[in-house]
Amino acid sequence: MEGSGQPTSLSNSPNPGSPVESPADNLPNDSLHTHAATSHHGHSPRPHTHPAYPGASVYTPTDTPSERLNPRSCVTCRRRKVRCDKHMPCSNCRRAQIPCIFPAPGRAPRRPRPKDPNAPPKQPSSEREIELMKRLRKLEGIVEELSGQIEIETAKNNSSTGNSPDAAANNGGEYYTPSSGHRIERADSIAAGSSHSQGSPMGQSDGRPSPFNFNSSSSANVPQRQDSMNKKFGRLVINDHGKTRYVSSVFWSKITDELDEIRNETQRLTDGESDVSDDESLVAPATTRSSGDHHAFVFGYRSADVDLRALHPLPSQIPYMWQLYQENVDPIVKVIHIPTVDKLVKETRKNLDKLGPANECLMFAIYFAAITSIDAADVQTNFGVERDELISKYRFALEQALAKANFITTSELVVLQAFIVFLVLVRRHDDTRFCWTLTGLAIRIGQSMGLHRDGTYLPGLTPLEIEMRRRLFWALCILDLRSAEDQGTELTIADKTFDTELPLNINDTDLTDETTEMPKPRQGVTDMTFSLIRYEVCAAARRLYVVSSSSPVQCPRDIAISLEERESMVRAIYENVEARYFKDASTSCNAQLWTAANIARVIVAKMTLVIYQPVLLPGADGQVLSDEIRERIFTAATEIFEYNHQLNSDPRSRQWKWLFQTYTQWHAVAYVLMEIARRPWAAGIERAWTALNSVFANPSPDDLGRIAGHQAMWLPLKKIYLKAKKHRETEIARLKADPDAAQQLEIQERSKAPVPLSFAAM
Repeated sequence: MEGSGQPTSLSNSPNPGSPVESPADNLPNDSLHTHAATSHHGHSPRPHTHPAYPGASVYTPTDTPSERLNPRSCVTCRRRKVRCDKHMPCSNCRRAQIPCIFPAPGRAPRRPRPKDPNAPPKQPSSEREIELMKRLRKLEGIVEELSGQIEIETAKNNSSTGNSPDAAANNGGEYYTPSSGHRIERADSIAAGSSHSQGSPMGQSDGRPSPFNFNSSSSANVPQRQDSMNKKFGRLVINDHGKTRYVSSVFWSKITDELDEIRNETQRLTDGESDVSDDESLVAPATTRSSGDHHAFVFGYRSADVDLRALHPLPSQIPYMWQLYQENVDPIVKVIHIPTVDKLVKETRKNLDKLGPANECLMFAIYFAAITSIDAADVQTNFGVERDELISKYRFALEQALAKANFITTSELVVLQAFIVFLVLVRRHDDTRFCWTLTGLAIRIGQSMGLHRDGTYLPGLTPLEIEMRRRLFWALCILDLRSAEDQGTELTIADKTFDTELPLNINDTDLTDETTEMPKPRQGVTDMTFSLIRYEVCAAARRLYVVSSSSPVQCPRDIAISLEERESMVRAIYENVEARYFKDASTSCNAQLWTAANIARVIVAKMTLVIYQPVLLPGADGQVLSDEIRERIFTAATEIFEYNHQLNSDPRSRQWKWLFQTYTQWHAVAYVLMEIARRPWAAGIERAWTALNSVFANPSPDDLGRIAGHQAMWLPLKKIYLKAKKHRETEIARLKADPDAAQQLEIQERSKAPVPLSFAAM
């Protein structure tokens, strides 16, 4: 492309009227490496000439960018009014594969003149400039004022380590809610009540606000409290490109207000100026690397190298996948609005070319989730290919779509919806540490959108947006809890860093884009009930998880009392949920309710084990626990396997089996095996052995896949299992050889007071 540039050489330039991307976004992928390799040692290319621009310097796209910068912006960048990096040729022209033309040296760029210390201050030349100067002085005053406040607060709270937006007073066992300042006791100091209102997941019977009352009907008082809340907390702000982000402090919120006004004034003052290069020396140079190019390091590929259109299923298959998603995934992972996505699915089936990057992420998430939710035989029957082949295809496509949509820096809820669906479903195929790492990323993305703030505090959001933000946040909370349990780490979402209420117990059809008021929660089963039960139990489990891991008690007697109080709280929480949702779950024909009831029982049984785990570990002072408590703990651990087996084998929960197969109860397995290996054989021990034995004796291919990814845990447990198996054989042989001992054991079992089951019968 060397030579005198043809008249058509500029016709390839982008349409000035088209939406303008930043220079960094326009770079080709290959140019990243070329520029990085040559910018430090490349020589300035020889310029050419152009007949339409006498005296101008013209560089071809194949020329090596120079180290030296041109003092002026190139002609194309000036016409498009985008920032030019002033390399010769510039990155924008290399990206567009067009000649880069720099104007002939004329008037020099304006530079700041040295100030005369004796000169009088320059007076503004217009009323607009006078107003602008007033606003700048006001902004300086705000910065000075708030800087002083920050210094005072920092000195006052220098021992604090949290960055929560809830700067609530902390007095012993109490904290204050951000919405009303009401006193609420901590989870480790309450006794949960048994009577609760419909809108309060875990309210207290004495009428006080409850630490589990995330879903109070507070929407009616939104106008009165928004002003005060926005002063204390942050809000959503809109940038120059129309995207929203969350600003978390009053400091930045007030500055944002002033900057918005100054930006508007400045825009009016500079409307007549067309040469954007004159003041570019005052702006930091643009990076030559697009943020989208950095997503490759997460998923291992560059989306620019992949034709995502070719990875979509046949149009005739899309409705079936959408149906599978609605039946098998949506009730458990309720992060989308079915009527809205239904329109998207119909449009996608008609014309893939109209699918934007964000919506394409969601469609691939639906495909991936649908195939994950059914077994290999169903895939072979309905699609005629191996299940693993489709799983790999749609996972790859979803990862590339997320990268293409710049998911790390996104401000679009649709992209986060797709990412959350991916994280929930990928646990079925990948190591939990992979999910744990990416869950932290998803939480940060959610915080950048302000999901940890309830939408009723953020002006301008519709009821549909408020509800969808709640669903997304609580889905993140469940991911956070499961990841913390899997890896033995602390929760990422701290207990006092959010005020997002639980979603409403409503159907998706209760909300539309035109809805102006929040609908009232329904009684009974709705589209949201299955997920809402999980969220409510998760809210309680989160608090208990924090208390159990951060509140050690020194005195052995106090340990026993404290742990029993926590266990009582767990039971009260479960009884509340059961009374509201599960009264007839064991005999109900509603498969969702029956399944949700057993999921809740598994979670609460695990919570019981978590409470006592510190004193059950080898070397712990287990003598503080009575025999009755130890037997109850052992029964709860056994029930974890029994309920889990029930969920995996009962036809009523077949369509959600994919979720239960992501549960790996390593802590319960270790505890039960150690107890079996040291206790004299009895009926309760045989019951636990029967519940546990199938995992070790005849593991399924899915179990083997998970085991292969957890060799560090599996190998020690396998040794303990073999020890327990040998102990069982020895004990059975002893009882067979000594009929009197066997008879005595039978008498003891009959006379022993029955240990109450943790929860309702299956």
